[in-house]
Order: sequence, then structure tokens, then C-alpha cells
Amino acid sequence: MQADVPGYQVVGAANHILNLGEALAFLCAGIGLLNLRFWARTLALWTCLVAISHTLFQAVYQSVFVLPALNRVFREVVPGILMNPRAAGDFEAADFLRLVMTLTVIAWVIVYVVLIVYLVIIMVLLCRRNVRPAFAAAAAAPPLDSGIPPSAYEDDPGWSTDPKDEGYYR
Repeated sequence: MQADVPGYQVVGAANHILNLGEALAFLCAGIGLLNLRFWARTLALWTCLVAISHTLFQAVYQSVFVLPALNRVFREVVPGILMNPRAAGDFEAADFLRLVMTLTVIAWVIVYVVLIVYLVIIMVLLCRRNVRPAFAAAAAAPPLDSGIPPSAYEDDPGWSTDPKDEGYYR
């Protein structure tokens, strides 16, 4: 593979490092989003853009360089291995390997498409009109331990009183 595919080891190592970085960024962004931190929305959007471009690069690299090399291996090398005298009737094994290769390629295409659609949905949800003000309002709110009594947050003074049973709770 290394002779047929340019930069196979470098791209493989870079993919692992980039996948780890994306996972850590998504983890930090998810924790920040749960706490309504404004920086988390920005981090999630940028990480989605990086992940989409990385996925597109992987798909193109796989289809342009790796899959043709694998097809050559299955076309030239595997039948030579199976043609030894001990494995005289194993042409079905080569056909089975080609079938598995085809199904694997189809599965990877589906995975790439689903991943890109998922990341686009995240970006659309984070870019909705009411999301940015919600994170801005959460950033502007005083912290819970700021010394402001909870009654100062109430819009309706009736919320702090005990409700009378008027027949609704039976």
C-alpha cells in the first residue's frame, strides 16, 4: 500500500491526530453547550467545519488513491496467493473477497454521507436565529453565587407563594 498510495503513512498518522483533536474539541464544546457558554457554540461551529472538511478530504483520498490500490491488490496479488497447489479450488474465496470489498466501500460511503449530514444538522441548529441570543443572555446573566436573592429573578410575584388546592391536583 505504501508504494501505491502517496503519503499513506503520513495521511494515516495525520488522520489519527486530527480525529483525536476533533473528539476533544467536540467533548469540550458539548460540556460548554450544556452549561450555555457562548464560547462553546463558536467552538462547536468551528469543529463542525473542520470535521466536515476532514471527512470530505478522507472520502476523496480514499476514493482517488486507496481504493484503486486495493482493487489492484485484489485483482493481482490475491489470486496469485490462492493459486498455489494446496489451494487449487479457491477461486470462490477471491470472489468472496471482492464482494466483501465492494460491500465495505458501500458501507464507507454511507458512513461518510451520514456523518456529513449529522454535522450539517448540528451547524444549522447552532446557527438558528434564537440560539445566539440564548447563549448571549446566559453569558450576561450573573453567576448563581452572586448574592442576588432568587426572588429578584421572578417575573410573577405569585411564584414564591404556596399554591392553594383549588381542585386541580386531585
